[in-house]
Order: sequence, then C-alpha cells, then structure tokens
Amino acid sequence: MTVDESTGMQINEGVESRPQHLVSFGDRQRARLENAGEVLLGVFHHHVNEFDFVEPAGAAAKQANQVRMRNSLRRPPALQHHGTVAAAREHQLHNGPSRSRRIILGEEDGTVGRTAQILTERDQAVYDLPFPAPPEFGNSCSIPKRLIRHINRVSIPGCVATLGPVPLRLLLALAAFTFSVRAATNVILIRHVNVVDTAEGRILPDRFVLIAGKQIERVESTPIRPPQGAVVIEGTRKYLMPGLWDMHVHLWYKENLFPLYLAAGIAGVRDMGSDPVRTKTWQHEVDQGKLIGPHVITPGRPFDGVPSDDPKLPVLVPRSPEEAREMYDRVDREGVDFIKVLTRLHADCYYALIDRGRKWGLPVVGHVPDEVSVWDAIEARQKSMEHLMGVALACSRDEERLRRLLLESERENSLEKRREYSKGVLDTYDPARAEKLFQRMAQFESWQTPTLVMWSRTYSLDATERLANPELKNIPHEVRADWPALSADPPPPAIAALIQRVWDRYVQIVARMRANGVPLLAGTDTGDPWSYPGAELHQELELLVKAGLTPAEALRTATLNPAKFLDAGDSFGNVQPGLLADLVLLDADPLADIRNTRHVEGVILGGVYLPKKNLDSLTAGLPR
Repeated sequence: MTVDESTGMQINEGVESRPQHLVSFGDRQRARLENAGEVLLGVFHHHVNEFDFVEPAGAAAKQANQVRMRNSLRRPPALQHHGTVAAAREHQLHNGPSRSRRIILGEEDGTVGRTAQILTERDQAVYDLPFPAPPEFGNSCSIPKRLIRHINRVSIPGCVATLGPVPLRLLLALAAFTFSVRAATNVILIRHVNVVDTAEGRILPDRFVLIAGKQIERVESTPIRPPQGAVVIEGTRKYLMPGLWDMHVHLWYKENLFPLYLAAGIAGVRDMGSDPVRTKTWQHEVDQGKLIGPHVITPGRPFDGVPSDDPKLPVLVPRSPEEAREMYDRVDREGVDFIKVLTRLHADCYYALIDRGRKWGLPVVGHVPDEVSVWDAIEARQKSMEHLMGVALACSRDEERLRRLLLESERENSLEKRREYSKGVLDTYDPARAEKLFQRMAQFESWQTPTLVMWSRTYSLDATERLANPELKNIPHEVRADWPALSADPPPPAIAALIQRVWDRYVQIVARMRANGVPLLAGTDTGDPWSYPGAELHQELELLVKAGLTPAEALRTATLNPAKFLDAGDSFGNVQPGLLADLVLLDADPLADIRNTRHVEGVILGGVYLPKKNLDSLTAGLPR
C-alpha cells in the first residue's frame, strides 16, 4: 500500500480483499479495468436547500451533496452473490428505458464472459459518446478469484473483535460478548418463527430457519432436525426479518458508535462523508473481524465548490473540469465505494465527474448541485439523490427564474433573497410538472433518499423535547460536547407557518414519489448534532409510513432496496436460502405496525447470534 500525500489516504495497488458482497462499486470496476448548506433552521446541519430562509447561526452549515450517476456498466464482482459464482449467470442492467445490456456474470474460474453492451442513440446524445461504445468500456474482463470467493465475513467463532480505544466498562462487555461468540457454533436453528418476506410484503408463519456458517441454508414450513452442536433459538411468537441498512449516515466522530447501530438491528451503513482515513480503517477492521459493527460503504472526500469550514467533513474543491477528472482518478485509486458531490459544486465540474463515472464505473451520488436541475441530473444518471434537495424547485413552473434568485442569494449572502426564493418555490409548485418529474425518476431508476427524519429534527425547535429524548443517554459526552446549544426561543409565527408549509410539501413529495414508483432508500443523516445512531432509522421508517408508504414498502427501503441499489439482491435484503445470515429477531410484527421494528430481541450478523443482553452490554459499555 502507498499513501497519497495530498489526501493522506492509502492507495490500492490492486483490488482490496473485502467480504464478497461488499467489495465496492469502485473495486469491481478497478478489477475489470486492471485487465481491460445550510438548511431551514439549519444551524445544526451541513446542507443548503431551496427552503433555507432562516438566519444561520455561524458558518457551521455550508454544504450539500446531490449528484447522480447512472447505474454501473457492469455489476461489480464484489457485489455478485457472496457464495461461489455460478458457472454462467445472466443479469440485465438498465440505465433508463432506452438502454439495455445483457451481461454474463462470472464463471467458476473467475473470468467474466463477453459483455454485449448496447448504447442507444439517446445515450450517445446525452453523453456525447461515439457510437458504438468507446474502447474504455471494454467487452470482457478478468475478475480476480479473491473477489468471487465465498464471503469472508467477520465474527467467526473464536475471533476477538474490538471497538478501537476501549474503556474498562466496554472491555468487560466485550469480554462477555467474546465468550458468547466462542461458545457459539457455525450452525443456528431458529424454529417456529414468523418470517418477514420483504419481497412479497407478507408473513410466513411458523417457519424453521437453518443458518450454516454465514448464510441462510434452509427456510422450511416443516420441522428441521437440529444438527449436532447447533444453537437452537425458540422463535415462537417472534418475527425474523433481514438486517436493516441506513443509507445515509456520517461517521464523523472518533468515538465508535457501532454498538448503537447493531442494537437497533442495523447490519449496514452507507457513510456519506467523514474522515476518510478513519472510516476506511473501520471498514477494513469490520471486514477482517477485528471490529464489531455493521458493514460500511463509504466515499472519499466529497466534491464541493467551496472549502469546508467543518473539519469533520473534508472536501475536494476542483477549479476546472480537468481538475475534477484528475481528482476523480485520485479518489478512485484510494479504493472508495462511490463519489459524493455537494451543493455548491459548479455545473461544469459536476458533469465532468458524471462523465468520468459513466466511463469508469464509480457511481456519483449525493446532493444535486444548485447550478444543476434535477431534470438534468436524472438524464445524467446520478445514482442517488439525497434529502429531496432541488426536487421542489424542479417542480416549480418558474424554475429558471428561481434558480437565478437562489444563486444570487448565495453570492450576496442575502437572507432576504433566500426567503423570497423559498416562498417562490412553495407558491409556484406545479402538481402536473411534479408528476412528470416523478415519472421520469421512476423511469430512469433515480434513487431517492428523502431523510425525512433529518428534516423532522431540523424543523423541531422544541429544546425540551430534544433534551428529553431517551437516546441521549447513549451518546458519549465527547460527542455531545460538539453539539451546538439549543435555543429555547420559538420562531416568529410567520416563520413557524412557513416551516409547516415546507414540511407538508416534503411529505407530499414523498407520497407522490411512492405513487409513481420512484425507488426510495431509508437514510437518516445520523452524525448531525442531536441525532441518534440506530434509533433514527426506525423513526425514518415511521415517517415514511406517515407519508403514505405501507409498512412493507417502508421496510423495503431499509432492506431489499439497499440490496438492489448496491446490485446485491442475491446476497441480502430478505430471509431466504442462499442469502447472508444478517438477520433481526423481533418480538412483534413489523408489517402490522412499522414501529415494531424497534422491538429487537436479537441480531444475527454474519451467522453469529447476539441476543438482546449482549447488545445491551455493548451499548452500556460505551463511554458516557
């Protein structure tokens, strides 16, 4: 490994040997190429959006991320099935209605067969590509065998996992956990359990689930005889669902809060920008079994148009499209999983990154920059868009004028123009235009992460309510000390009324997205001040249901949809044979009431069972 002096990041010399289902978007493409601002009341937040009309408290929140990218040219070998790759499997990817690719994925010896890639004329026009595809797309590639071997997940019996610097209290909790892991076997039988089928949105009653090693081996309606030495879990009146994924978090603090995610049933997180060296270290340690925690996928430093004033979120600031491409290549070599962009990235640099991502396969996600319309980001195939930013503006019948006003308000740092802009976006919302936008998103599979829970805490000004949150006791003092103080003063009535209008519009947008089939991901923006790892995801699911999703649809945004987004639907996201044994045992039915996802009785991570008492020990061991 070498180190990039400009970023301090280790650079891969070859492809990382990560757990099979989690090798990054970038890793799969690298393997292939080797051989071929401020929010409304956003004083606690790092985003800027169309409703940022309240005076910010200091410069703490100057950024935003929304970029988008098309689906990858080839399904990353790392996200192929975590078991042995079949002799030849056919998989179809599409990047919008006019693109079709038939891809032969993997052979037993690790060689990916010839790929027939068909780019339509519209793709040629959008990306200004020669037709047919240029040589850099390649027609075949060799995938290193280590990327398609059986998943090398952590937590094997006898392993000792740590959580970084360990206080005595946490050390004792870990000792108890390590004992339970060592006492465990590689075979678990859960009997008489109700299985939550996320694909069909139904309960499969009284099932017997056999877990062998790190994967689900059998799910039967008839009794399974416990193998010798198996751990038997009585599942009567309990519910078994796949592990949850929080698809928008920030691992900002050096204090490791992974136990809080695990205790909430979260098996994976998509970090959206933090200290790249520390986060990659955690990622590797989880993968290697040295750290107890959820799976982690992460970008390098996000791209923005201005330097960051928050040391927790270092950014890259390209000054030209050429420099943006050079930075893309540098970040790609660092072994990241995707590229993230922020709100103030200039349009020419944005499109340079999109073009680079389209050719080389490392997806671009994040905020839609202020200079770019969501309509154009959809056409550019940005992979996912975060926080609904730019969406209400794209639904306006006066989009272009309001965008000019938005950019003027930023250049002049004018709160008056910002409020004029925000009111204009609300007043000119065009339902018919919105329907066309959402239909376009669905057609192009433009993934959306609404993060309603982030907006909920942003708009909630009641300091008493925040201080009374029972999750506050789980947050280490060092983290709480970094949070800004809460104001006890309520907003003026006019601002309070405007806040309610904004919130109602966001809920309406999510409801219409759902009605039009826009693919949604559950994310929380956890890491922001006054946010609570783990618990926030359950609140997000509840808010999605309030916005019109059924409990089954909401649950998919944190299970099946993340698997599809990561092109790993044959590795996790449901409870069925052949998938990873990342599971959550509940004492109530989440399809009857989405709030029941909070009732975690135990977590199975990589085939290792952590009952509630072990999870409680881990969280109790965190420094206070």
